[in-house]
Amino acid sequence: MNLAPFSYPFLDWLRAQILACAAPEINDSNLYDTRTMDLIERIRKSLAGSLGYCAVLDLPQAESVEQKEDTWALLHTISVTLTIIRGPLCKTDTTAIAETLYRFFLTRYFRAIPGLFAPDVYCGPYKAEMDASGNTHHYFTLSAAADISLPED
Repeated sequence: MNLAPFSYPFLDWLRAQILACAAPEINDSNLYDTRTMDLIERIRKSLAGSLGYCAVLDLPQAESVEQKEDTWALLHTISVTLTIIRGPLCKTDTTAIAETLYRFFLTRYFRAIPGLFAPDVYCGPYKAEMDASGNTHHYFTLSAAADISLPED
């Protein structure tokens, strides 16, 4: 059997969309996801660095689209939280970055579904808060349906 994560295509797609929408403010050097092993250290360096902010795609979650408890249902909603973190000394308006990305994803298509003409990416509520260290966090959850069937060998 081939071991194949079903969340990686969605993470890869999100990463590409974020880089396309928010460049040059968000780029390969300050966009991280949970596949990065030294994630916490990279976030710390970004907040202490010259930009003073970064973007993070959190661990993906999966949930069956089916309302009933059908263990054979392979259409799932994959959800990932996008967080823009700004350090307390940062002068960049990360609210503009986060809100632009939120608006951008409201009209995106992750996959084409015959007969479905509405965007298939769902954005959870947009929130912003400050932590005890003075870092500002802008975040929202991005979700899309995906078939999690095992790939054919």
